[in-house]
Amino acid sequence: MSGLMPLDASGYGLCVAKAQYPIAEMVSLLKKKGKKVRFAVHPVAGRMPGQLNVLLAEAGVPYDDVLEMEEINDDFPKTDLVLVIGANDTVNSAAEDDPNSIIAGMPVLRVWAAEQVGVRWRAS
Repeated sequence: MSGLMPLDASGYGLCVAKAQYPIAEMVSLLKKKGKKVRFAVHPVAGRMPGQLNVLLAEAGVPYDDVLEMEEINDDFPKTDLVLVIGANDTVNSAAEDDPNSIIAGMPVLRVWAAEQVGVRWRAS
């Protein structure tokens, strides 16, 4: 198994908090310890397409470490730990499992297939 960190965060909230910088620093430390860490970005995360990619690049995250949903969904079952940061609807299994869900049919990051999942979001 490999370590994998999907970043699925509200672009505006991430930007306002400047959270991309400590996240990039944490990933750098994990990589120095030999962990494989990548970011999974959902197409609708952020205020506009590509916003999270720009924020991560600004923080020095290599482009090769940032993957789109279609590139990474098959990797979750082989993953030890997923950290979800932010907008949780884009990782909600109800989109696939509950035909009555308001998000039924929406493509999602299948993080629930990983060994462990941690979720962090800003609560008001």
